Amino acid sequence: MPGAVDRRPHLSVVVPCFNEVDRVPLLERAARELAERAPELRLEFVLVDDGSTDATVARLRGLEQVLEASYPDRVWVRVLECAANRGKGAALRAGVAVSRGNRVLTADADMAAPLVQVLEWQRQGHVDLCGEPDAGGRILIASREHVHSVVEDWPSRRLMGRVFNVCVQAIS
Repeated sequence: MPGAVDRRPHLSVVVPCFNEVDRVPLLERAARELAERAPELRLEFVLVDDGSTDATVARLRGLEQVLEASYPDRVWVRVLECAANRGKGAALRAGVAVSRGNRVLTADADMAAPLVQVLEWQRQGHVDLCGEPDAGGRILIASREHVHSVVEDWPSRRLMGRVFNVCVQAIS
């Protein structure tokens, strides 16, 4: 249709959730911070419940209503429910498959890496959030261990991450 406005989200944020009822407030704060710091972006949050046995789904549905009411016509929330726990990888795959954004960002429910980091990546020229989708399907992967990575977190968390990486490499 000539002259039609593209209303697809610029950015889809996919978050796998398994028994994360206590972390939904962290997710809400992170989503609000991103929406408020980037009012030019249309955002889609795809929250994938991976067969939780607690009240995660109910809390995610509440978050869906609150965010969409707070940012009408530019923030959409989709709660995707998986019948059984199949693991983080399966939840991410399901969420990315239904995402509609020109760009897709995946994040953990604990928000260990702030969602607004993507705005810094845009400022540095690594990604154009408002541009058309990459024809080549470029994938950017963030790592706390990258030489240029600047991460402010608990030293114990960083140590646990390194120990986990060593264990994974040892059994691979």
